[in-house]
Amino acid sequence: MLLQPFVVSVAHRVPRARMLALGALVTGLGFGLTGLASAPLVYGLSIVVWTVGEIALSAVAPAVIADYAPPHLRGSYQGTYQLSWGVASFLGPITGSYVLGHFGGGVLWAGCLAVGVTGGAATPVRVGEPAPVTGVGTPTPQLCNRLISAAEELART
Repeated sequence: MLLQPFVVSVAHRVPRARMLALGALVTGLGFGLTGLASAPLVYGLSIVVWTVGEIALSAVAPAVIADYAPPHLRGSYQGTYQLSWGVASFLGPITGSYVLGHFGGGVLWAGCLAVGVTGGAATPVRVGEPAPVTGVGTPTPQLCNRLISAAEELART
């Protein structure tokens, strides 16, 4: 909480897509650092690093979603984005526990590092330009409805 005002003020001065890439990279690096930690101070440092990354991501991600969405579908895009957090909150602990139990902490934290670095590298290079709102890859209301139906079905099982 102490870092949030400082990180958010920096986040709003950097182009959004660049901040998303940086946030993903810093979060991944922080989780990767956890795998190298052997002392409480290093664990604490890793928490600070990934927290800064998460703050950077959460400061700009909803705005990026709104930028990419056609005006008449912004609610659907934001709902799908929030749904993805719910799905991740459900699947993350299950997947992490499985990896930790079967492959060990080194693989778990290295995997987190890889996901963060990949996420940062995969962010569009054309920073600040909204994506086109039509064409291949544009979520449709039908896709959003299918995702919501799948999540509801998963919750029932």
